[in-house]
Amino acid sequence: MRQNISILVGSGFSIPEEIPGVRQLNQRLSKIDESEILIHTDQRVIFLNGQNDPNRCLGRDERIFLQEFLEFYSSEVLKAGEEFHYETFYDYYFGYLASHENNEAIEGFYKRFNDKHFKGSDNQRDCYNRISDFNRSFNQLLASQLHKTKYFEDISTLNYPPYDYFIGFLRELLKTCDIKFHTLNHDLFFDWLGQHHSDLW
Repeated sequence: MRQNISILVGSGFSIPEEIPGVRQLNQRLSKIDESEILIHTDQRVIFLNGQNDPNRCLGRDERIFLQEFLEFYSSEVLKAGEEFHYETFYDYYFGYLASHENNEAIEGFYKRFNDKHFKGSDNQRDCYNRISDFNRSFNQLLASQLHKTKYFEDISTLNYPPYDYFIGFLRELLKTCDIKFHTLNHDLFFDWLGQHHSDLW
């Protein structure tokens, strides 16, 4: 009878693949200036990494809302000494979307945002829709940090130097054991690795 072995890895597993760990993600996502991002007409959202955006007027209010909502969360919701964590932040604002219940802090921020940018009346987007737009944009920006184009392409790989010893270790275990591999990563790196190394299928 084959032995079962469980392996658990954290986000540091993907750092040699240049996927950011949790600390780097939190630093990158806790403060986003509206000038750093593009919100395209098809609702795609990307970080501008040196690219020029010829249509800065498009999606300007959404970009500013994204910047100022993050600033609001860090300055008014987080307690003194508490650090930004993108998963806790997601739970905070998505709880508002999921419950359809009043959240005085979020709705207060929305009112101040409208007073500042729309003279008190935004006829286009109510609070719920603004947070829904934010959710779409924030998730795309997060995903852009965790995914690489090659994970979606049909390519093969034979050697992967940063992980060759680890793959060899798994290969030996698989000769006599069944492995249950658990990852805390939100990226697709280990899935991609398993699909492109026949020994790990």
